[in-house]
Amino acid sequence: MANTNWRVTELKHYANDINWLTADEAFRANSLATLYAAKTHLGLDTSTVAEIKRIIFGDDVPAAREWLGAHVNAADQLVVVFDETNCFRCDAEFFLKNWQDVFVPSRDDAVIYSTVSPLVVFLCHENEFETGQRIVYG
Repeated sequence: MANTNWRVTELKHYANDINWLTADEAFRANSLATLYAAKTHLGLDTSTVAEIKRIIFGDDVPAAREWLGAHVNAADQLVVVFDETNCFRCDAEFFLKNWQDVFVPSRDDAVIYSTVSPLVVFLCHENEFETGQRIVYG
């Protein structure tokens, strides 16, 4: 990333595990993620995502961790999209182990998608996750 922003600074202790996208890559990643995010509510879009499952976990982080482990393949490679300029790549194993530290401090929504499968995840700042299968991807 050309301009260091607060997320890069906040997550610098994960520099060996996450790869921030360039401006062009982030723009493309956000454009793709926007296809899968609902326009009328916080969550995934039922017209572009199938098999949507949801958990509202509140403060029950162990339940969320277990639920994510059942819905995200640890072998996946993921792209995490906060917005059109803040996106990074990581492996799913890292995501499953560290999602709370990565997301909770910033309290943002994010769309996370796999680069090797149709998996898409929506993280809502209100302690909710949705997972689904992108209808068209590639």
